[in-house]
Amino acid sequence: PDDLEGALVYYVTAVDEVPNESMASGGFIAGVYGDPAVGTGFEEGDWEALFVDPEQEMTIWELAEPTAGPEGAHTDTLCWSTTPDTNDYLYTFYSDILMSEPFAITSITANLTYWHWYDYEQDWDGYAVFAHVVGAPEDELIQLMPLEGYDIEDLWAFETLFGINIPAFTGMSGGDVDPVWEQVNFPLSQFYTGDMDPTMIQIAFVHASDEYVTNNFGLAIDDLGIYGTYPHIVGSIEGTVSSMEAGDPIEGV
Repeated sequence: PDDLEGALVYYVTAVDEVPNESMASGGFIAGVYGDPAVGTGFEEGDWEALFVDPEQEMTIWELAEPTAGPEGAHTDTLCWSTTPDTNDYLYTFYSDILMSEPFAITSITANLTYWHWYDYEQDWDGYAVFAHVVGAPEDELIQLMPLEGYDIEDLWAFETLFGINIPAFTGMSGGDVDPVWEQVNFPLSQFYTGDMDPTMIQIAFVHASDEYVTNNFGLAIDDLGIYGTYPHIVGSIEGTVSSMEAGDPIEGV
């Protein structure tokens, strides 16, 4: 049902023809998801979930109606893309980060889901997804692993740019001729603590390309949803502090 959200614990037993029955396995948790706590298709007026890292001197990310790739957003009109125009290609020897607003992880079944297409030089260029814990050093990123798995265990562009071998999406989503939209899911349970003061994280989409082939479009992201969380809301309170005796406002407080 759409209104069901939480977790189910499964136990597995084996039975043969005699019948003999095994001991029950250890429990494992499966999330049950209804509508996301936070979701956006990046259309005008939608909650603005993603932004370009302001520390970057330049960026190739753009919120636009793409003509590259499958020619259009996954739904409606707009999506985030590294190369929305069919007349453009990726910069060489370049990395770019698209960040999310902070989220509080409030459930063990917290999950990130979105739709993407990508078109990269196979095994050389690509992108990966990371989390940044609010309060940690700004350059401290923890890689997230998709349930569907990455395409490669060690991407060349990350090695040449950052000196690290990490898994990443590379090649072309969904086929060999043209990229197609695919849904991807990332568990966020590792950041759940069960405390009254939950862990706040940001999602980082990190694109990387080396200094060679450039006739590829990169990636696009649309229809993002996050379960088991709520957005970080910053507000303010205005008013006065009054004396309990006289009831008059106290100046300078």
